[in-house]
Amino acid sequence: MISVADRDLPRVDLLSAEYEEDPYAAFRAARERSWIARIGSGYGVLTNSDARAIMRHPDFRVTFAYVDPDISAYLHERSQSGLMAASADRHRRLRGVAVRALRPRVMDEMRPQMRAIIDELIDPVIGRGHCDIVRDLTDAFPARVMMPVLGVPLADVPRIDGWATDSVAIFDVSRLRAQAAQIEASGRAFEAYCRELIETRRGDPGPDLISELIRVQEEGEKLSESELLMLVVSLIPAAIDTTRGQLGFTLQALVAAPEQWAKLVADPGLAPRAVEEGLRYAPAISGIMHEAVRDTEYQDTLFPAGTLVGVYPRAVNRDPAVFTDPDTFDIDRDSTAHFTFGFGPHACLGAQLARVEMAEALAALARRVESWELAGKVTHTPMSSNGNRLSLPVTFTAVGA
Repeated sequence: MISVADRDLPRVDLLSAEYEEDPYAAFRAARERSWIARIGSGYGVLTNSDARAIMRHPDFRVTFAYVDPDISAYLHERSQSGLMAASADRHRRLRGVAVRALRPRVMDEMRPQMRAIIDELIDPVIGRGHCDIVRDLTDAFPARVMMPVLGVPLADVPRIDGWATDSVAIFDVSRLRAQAAQIEASGRAFEAYCRELIETRRGDPGPDLISELIRVQEEGEKLSESELLMLVVSLIPAAIDTTRGQLGFTLQALVAAPEQWAKLVADPGLAPRAVEEGLRYAPAISGIMHEAVRDTEYQDTLFPAGTLVGVYPRAVNRDPAVFTDPDTFDIDRDSTAHFTFGFGPHACLGAQLARVEMAEALAALARRVESWELAGKVTHTPMSSNGNRLSLPVTFTAVGA
């Protein structure tokens, strides 16, 4: 049995110019040589079937992200204590608490408000014939939808937005090393804010998710104060950052594929399929980290305890063994084998809600925008992080114009 460290494996450098230019090409080249590659201080799974096996394997524990304790002991502890990194039993218990407020009926009741919000954002730009999709539309949409649901004052969104942006820096090795002190200070400030918010909701409960979590705790659920804080700290940035990031990626792909956008305009009911293909084709999630909890054998390879193994959606979602012509955006394909939201018991808690939000946004845009094309440079955060679009300028023709 050969140790993974002794294998002759391809290497993918997430900080290289080549990866920044085209991460899919970097993963494709590595996958042609092996099912796994060296990435940073660990390894990355490159094939869809092996990703599924690793995420189901009892000896590989989800760690969500890994922060070297030498960079920041606080950020390391925080990355290891979140919901995604919880043990199976603890995760099941905490997830059950949160799911109570995100039942399908609740999400369906939110659809009219989602439609009203996205239309309100479209109204000021529809007559101009040009806009920045990210700055004018997708950045504001998830916060407008989710903050009232969570019980967060909309006036606090600008501060929270900064904290949410800093929170994803744990996925960006270069930024984390350069700005660890700032990111740590931001994390501590956000935790302090969440403590105050919990106390406010405890004294003045409402029909929101944070109030519901407090009610569950007070009804005798085994939910400690630190676990309550952890859930709130996890849910707020996730409700903002993941959805807006994925919307930017998906809409850029649709702008670049006019025949696909025309299908959606002809039938806005295809929006859920467009969402799923966007999740597969251009995921806003960089990697989902796992750690070997003991010496583990897999694929004739020994993974010593503590070995980091990441599932990288930008690799496994374009595996040609599962997806025909994987580098093409195709609304008509079955995209459900992607792993952008993870898999199994540690799959993203808000995945279905995010899908509903994105489908409502795409359908609303399809009803009002006949066609569009890129009108300037697309800017984004580093692809070594999540790569979220920061600017996506377009010109467009409105329906009926």
